[in-house]
Amino acid sequence: MPRHRLFCPSRHELSLELPGLIDKMLTNRALVYYTAYRNVVRLEDLAPMVAGTPPTKYYIFIKLTKRAPEGAQKFIKMVVESAYPDSVMYDKPSYGKPIAFSALLGDCWEGRYPKA
Repeated sequence: MPRHRLFCPSRHELSLELPGLIDKMLTNRALVYYTAYRNVVRLEDLAPMVAGTPPTKYYIFIKLTKRAPEGAQKFIKMVVESAYPDSVMYDKPSYGKPIAFSALLGDCWEGRYPKA
C-alpha cells in the first residue's frame, strides 16, 4: 500500500542539485560517513535558497552494492536513498567515521563494503 506524501517544493529544488553533487563526490576526495543503516551519508553545505539566510546543510543518503550479473561486466550500483535539508529533518542522523567516497567505491569493488 503506498504511503501518502506531500510535495515539498524546497526539497524538489534541492534535488535538482544532486547530479552535480554526485559528480563532485566522484571527482573530489569528498568525505562520506558510515551510518547505522548499512548506507553512508554525505553532508553538503549548499548556498541559501533565500538571500541573507545561512547556507543549507543537505544530507544525502547513499547505498552502494556491487553487481556481478552472470555473463556481464561487474559494476557498482549507487542509489540515493534519500536527501534532506537540515530544516526538515526530525532526527539528526548519527554517523561514524568519515571515509573518502573514492576509497569507499574501492572497498565496495573489493567486497569490503557493505560489511555483512
